[in-house]
Amino acid sequence: MGADIDAFPTIRLSPSDLAALREYSRTLPTGTTIGKRWKHNANDGLYFPIDVWDLRFVFHAPPRWMMGEYAESTIPGMVDILWYRVEVGEEGERCASAL
Repeated sequence: MGADIDAFPTIRLSPSDLAALREYSRTLPTGTTIGKRWKHNANDGLYFPIDVWDLRFVFHAPPRWMMGEYAESTIPGMVDILWYRVEVGEEGERCASAL
């Protein structure tokens, strides 16, 4: 994506709605149906090292979830992708439907 994640609009999802979305962190989903949604880990492939004494430990960066959605395009025969920064709410809280 290459953009400042915090600049994207935020969508609030429940943990179960986020878990129900298919993950496409390194690709895009096939079938460009308008309204199709998926999750994307913006931190996929990122690592951070921690040096303790003479040892180096390398950890995966925690996930930073984005949600993509296929939308109508002004260009005939094409689709747009809308991106949202995901904020995870509480289960049972009124959140945007992700399905």
